[in-house]
Amino acid sequence: VAYWSPPRRTDNQGRVRFSIPLGDLETTWRVALVGIPDHARPAATHLDVTSSLPLSARIHAGASWIEGDVIDVAVMLRNRTTSPAQATVSSTPGGTAVLSIAQQARQLVTIPAAGTATTSVRLSAKSAGDASLEVRVEAAGRQGDVLRHTWEVKPAGTPYLANDAVWVEGEQEIPIASPAPGARSLGAPRLVVERGADPLVAAALDSLDPDRIATPDAIANAMDAARRIQGWGISRGGEQDPLAVRAGELGRRAAGRLLVFARQRNDTRSAAWRQAAAAFLAPRKGAALSVSSRSPEGEPSCPPKDISSLEAFLTQLELEPASVAGSVLACWESLASTTVERVRKSDDPVMIARAVLALVERPHRAAVAANLLDLLRERVELQPLGRIQLPEGRADRSSRSIVYAALLRGASIGKSGGIKPDRFLAWIAVQRDTQGGYGSTAATCAVVRALLSSHPSPSELTRVVVDSGGPPRSAEVATGASLALPLPANARLIRLSTQGPGVIARIERREMRPWARAVQQSVAPISIDVAWPESPSLGGGHKLRVTLRNEQGADALVDARVPLPPGVSLAAPVVGVHQIQGFLHIRRHLDRNPIPELIELPIRFGLTGAMTVPVATARLAHEEAPVAITPARPLTVSATRPASPAGK
Repeated sequence: VAYWSPPRRTDNQGRVRFSIPLGDLETTWRVALVGIPDHARPAATHLDVTSSLPLSARIHAGASWIEGDVIDVAVMLRNRTTSPAQATVSSTPGGTAVLSIAQQARQLVTIPAAGTATTSVRLSAKSAGDASLEVRVEAAGRQGDVLRHTWEVKPAGTPYLANDAVWVEGEQEIPIASPAPGARSLGAPRLVVERGADPLVAAALDSLDPDRIATPDAIANAMDAARRIQGWGISRGGEQDPLAVRAGELGRRAAGRLLVFARQRNDTRSAAWRQAAAAFLAPRKGAALSVSSRSPEGEPSCPPKDISSLEAFLTQLELEPASVAGSVLACWESLASTTVERVRKSDDPVMIARAVLALVERPHRAAVAANLLDLLRERVELQPLGRIQLPEGRADRSSRSIVYAALLRGASIGKSGGIKPDRFLAWIAVQRDTQGGYGSTAATCAVVRALLSSHPSPSELTRVVVDSGGPPRSAEVATGASLALPLPANARLIRLSTQGPGVIARIERREMRPWARAVQQSVAPISIDVAWPESPSLGGGHKLRVTLRNEQGADALVDARVPLPPGVSLAAPVVGVHQIQGFLHIRRHLDRNPIPELIELPIRFGLTGAMTVPVATARLAHEEAPVAITPARPLTVSATRPASPAGK
């Protein structure tokens, strides 16, 4: 809370009067004053002002609620006079909060002289949004107090953006799907019409913002994609191309953070991060795609000799330096041959797709890339309309995106089956998530590489006509443009016709998946379980048990995030555990031992009622991997601790 007063001139005696409004909180306010003479240096001072009332109120409702919570909000009353006060406490809820007990709208409370008293108001959150409570305290012969407190009520589920994308060339009917079983709609759908790769590239760049990324490998992927997008934008529109400017700014922030990660570690990976970040911040003419494949003097070097996994082989293949006059070091020829052989034996379409994306960018590997592309099309059972079939365990968004990126990148190579690149573009649009990414930063980077190398769309305009039940609407869409049209909430089918080059049409629907519905979890390398007290009561003396298990067979640094219900706090400091804005953040080093680690945390309950504990998550701290999730659960906190059975 802050207040700024416009400058004022002093009178003939050098005096000036300010009227400063103070906030509702009873606290000590600091007032800073700056004097600026006409012919001298300015001077500054400050004054501390304590604000208090004879009768005052304070509200404790917790940081945030979940819709459906029913909680006894604590109202703490203070009497600073020398005689007891018979106070009338009037409570008026607002926003999404409603009174659960009507009689609590007006209460009589006796507050002792120079003392405090506490009462409560039971409120329920009927829906998500902002909730508020206004409390008015009045007593005969004393100045009262009015306090209004506002807090957030979150939805009891996970909001997400569902989208169905199709390629439209001519006329087509597009059905609007109903919400998934158990999910509910959060508003009317809309139609998004896009042409070319530009909208997808811009959305992918947004998803790679370093502020959304936690691991150094993901930051490195974001920096690589930003470098590619920056070069692509400059080649089209020069240094001031808007997309190139955004990509350059994002890449510089990513490089700075990668250098921080590199300073925290001292191994071969940190050296690669340091080189890649330095190359972005100070690029050299003719630099290779990744300086991690070059010696400190800038000459091409050989890959490490101690790599064994297929993942490591593919990572090195992606770092192969460009050939010089068709000449390639023998060590890289050996690595490429070994990697391709292992990829073929793996029969994994995602690994084949990654190899294709690495090889197709190097002219001296074009023949091998074409051969692997044909193998990939066979393994995914590529259909004439672009549909693919992935094996069980590889049907996630990231895997599908990497495969479609390889198919788009090689659409004009080998046995493409006559499928136009625009169809693969449409299938890639289907995989896009709510943030504009593709399931992982590695997949997003792969998609960006494919999009930037795809053939540009024709320059002529496309005229689209949309019939959603009312009067038809028409518009013109240029290449690289995106058009969004709202649809009626009850629309179930639209007819879209185009005149000119084809477009990608997406139906976007905002929905929410309730926590009560089972969460489909990916196979995570770690697991987390959170056990809350069985019969919690107001006050301390309770333990929250968090169990972490390492299932990847190697040492791991794990970050866990446990949300706290309203009024719950950490009762005592615990090493490696921090309470930040309603969450417990836990960092633990787990060795490769599969025996789970149990962490007991002392907690205190400050509010009573029936509340929801949201889902908790755990992830690897420095690697991009699926996140482990615990289900949400109800929690009822009583005012008193239940009696122990006799004899115990």
